[in-house]
Amino acid sequence: MPDKKQSILLEDQSYLKICGIESVINLTETDVGVMIAGEVLVIKGTNLKAEKLSVETGELVLTGKINSLKYETKKEKQSFIKRIFK
Repeated sequence: MPDKKQSILLEDQSYLKICGIESVINLTETDVGVMIAGEVLVIKGTNLKAEKLSVETGELVLTGKINSLKYETKKEKQSFIKRIFK
């Protein structure tokens, strides 16, 4: 997939526009998960609604009360021995 520009615009904690998404992982009224630049972005809030969603153009527009945006990275699993002898 060619590199897409990514941008996140948050207005008044009630309007969120994200450009550059690769896929939508989860979409509920309280949390949304999207893949952006190979990482997972989790949006938490209340009464979240997808006003516009286009995976072809990589654009998502959410409305509602947006409380947090957080990138989640995959943690590498360590063996039991490595965890004991930190």
